[in-house]
Amino acid sequence: MSAQSWLCRRRHNHDLRHTFAVTTMLDWYRGGHDVQVRLPLLSTWLGHVDPASTYWYLHAVPELLACAARRLDAGAGAPATGPAS
Repeated sequence: MSAQSWLCRRRHNHDLRHTFAVTTMLDWYRGGHDVQVRLPLLSTWLGHVDPASTYWYLHAVPELLACAARRLDAGAGAPATGPAS
């Protein structure tokens, strides 16, 4: 296997894990779930020992940041409603 082939495969796996992590978080925010409580579950699904390892997959996606900001604005992490209209 060439070095370029290995790098492409590794990058593709990272992209899939990133997409899964961000999509799952967005679904939880939209569903009004307590994301902090559920984060250890996402970590387990990704094969991580703890959420600290999972944060690497939660990049600053604008929609995810907007959901988190609305949750903070709603007050002290209380579940907020779905996406703004």
